Amino acid sequence: MTKNPKGDLTIIDTTTGMDPAIIDTLAENHKAIVILSHANGAISQHLRGAIRRAVDSGTPIFILPDNARYNHGVVRYTDVPQVTLRDAGATMLETMNINNVFEVAAEIQVAIKAGLEGTELERFVREKHAYPEGQKPVSRLGDPEAFAAFQAKVEKEIGEGATE
Repeated sequence: MTKNPKGDLTIIDTTTGMDPAIIDTLAENHKAIVILSHANGAISQHLRGAIRRAVDSGTPIFILPDNARYNHGVVRYTDVPQVTLRDAGATMLETMNINNVFEVAAEIQVAIKAGLEGTELERFVREKHAYPEGQKPVSRLGDPEAFAAFQAKVEKEIGEGATE
């Protein structure tokens, strides 16, 4: 039996209960996957293993956050979802978000048609959509220490509210 050649690109939106086997199957059949994430790069953590397998097999995964009111993608890696996805090998597109899904898809298609695949494709897209040093928008929560202070404040407020 002859295996069909891989398609170029697929774009998916994830859900909380999505079966990781879906990502495994898509990775077997496509040269790249764009995942439309929730909020600022959040995807259910149970998909992390499938993302790692896809990337390890040579299928890059690009994350486009659903932060449509902004003109950028993921700009901080202080939340657990962003850190674990990055550590699993997913590529967060810093300068793009869901508003740019068709532009990103077209760029990836052109790069694939030019012969880029796997790590070369991932590097090309990442470098094209990463902010140059010092030009990244500043998160309102700032660095990891500022985020930790904010998280402690929220947890304290929750604790105080529970006693009322």
